[in-house]
Amino acid sequence: MPSDTIQVCYAIHDERGTYCKFLGTAIYSMLVNTSAPVTVHVLHDSTLSQENMERLAGMVRSHGKELRLYDVDALMGERLRRIEERLPSIQESRLSPAAIYRLLLGDLLDSAISRVIYLDADTIVNLDIAELWQEQTGPAGVAAVCEKHLTHGHNIPKHLCKIGRVSDERYFNSGVLLMELDALRSRPGLLGEGIDVLRRYPECDSMDQDILNWFFAGSYRELPLRYNVFPEAERIIGNGTVGECIYHYAGIAVNCLRPYDPYNLLYFRHFVQTPWFDERVFLMALESCANTTARTIQEDARQCFNLVSGRRRTLYGNNESESALRSIFALGSDEVYFPIASEADIPHVVEHMRNCPDMLHVFCSLGDYASFAKYLASQGFCPERNFINGDLLIPAEYGGDDLSQFFYNCGRRIFLGL
Repeated sequence: MPSDTIQVCYAIHDERGTYCKFLGTAIYSMLVNTSAPVTVHVLHDSTLSQENMERLAGMVRSHGKELRLYDVDALMGERLRRIEERLPSIQESRLSPAAIYRLLLGDLLDSAISRVIYLDADTIVNLDIAELWQEQTGPAGVAAVCEKHLTHGHNIPKHLCKIGRVSDERYFNSGVLLMELDALRSRPGLLGEGIDVLRRYPECDSMDQDILNWFFAGSYRELPLRYNVFPEAERIIGNGTVGECIYHYAGIAVNCLRPYDPYNLLYFRHFVQTPWFDERVFLMALESCANTTARTIQEDARQCFNLVSGRRRTLYGNNESESALRSIFALGSDEVYFPIASEADIPHVVEHMRNCPDMLHVFCSLGDYASFAKYLASQGFCPERNFINGDLLIPAEYGGDDLSQFFYNCGRRIFLGL
């Protein structure tokens, strides 16, 4: 049976000093949803500021729990440097350097600690963590959720699966792990051998996750999906019901400009209760985003006005959208709508542009506009002088740019920058 005190571990690298709010929110969500005794372990490096250490300590103490901090640089600096020497790409990885720290848990944590829950810093625990603590790990001493299942089949194929080392049905996500530490301690060469694997297969871009799958994919115990749920995957399949789960906001799937989204609401319900939420800073970030957006729209509008002033236009698009596009652009009787049905029409487009050099040529709903613009430039036409991207000016239902994606990116940037 597991011990009474639940051991929960996180890792963080906070180079810009803005990531600790995610860690703090993750820990708060875990603490507020359990009455069980918990020791929180945080593996960090020199990027974790003293101020954030004090915030973490105060928050954990206020819930009657214990916090232990481990400066991995100070404790295992030489070992980390040897890893970097053998695998320089680790510094250029899309992943945080802290991702590798979970492989050092067996060495960093007290030898009296035999079991641990590892959670990524971008999780929200919306259940009692004691439920996960009571799960079985099986003979391998590792329990996790299969990545194919938590993405509902939308997972990006992993290289270990492509080469046949791991079955797609067994490749697991390492963002939520229940581990018997003997599984790591009994393999003292695990990290070194794992680095050899990454050197041999540089296409393995998930670092620690690929190492763990190399050794444990065939023998780990699969946990129920509710212990590692991707909000982004739930959005894709249209599931808007928040349940008693551990939500894993991989890729920072949080957007403060989409308050109607249930997964955003769940995240911010916890974030606003942490020491990292400052309403003044938050509102200033929103104001800055609004001002930047307004300036961008004004600049685009001025540019469009300057381009079309006194010029006739040719509008290019598909047959189905002709009526709508004529109306949207208020095409005059002396202006032209040029339908494009296939690539076979492109030479005729170029011929028309050469015959009408004084007209502004506006292209809509062509798909890959960037490639088409390069082609027109190779034919001697100048973007923003001879032709423009009409998709910037029309609604998404007619093939225009989806502004919701623009505001989605704005919302993510606001929260990342707080």
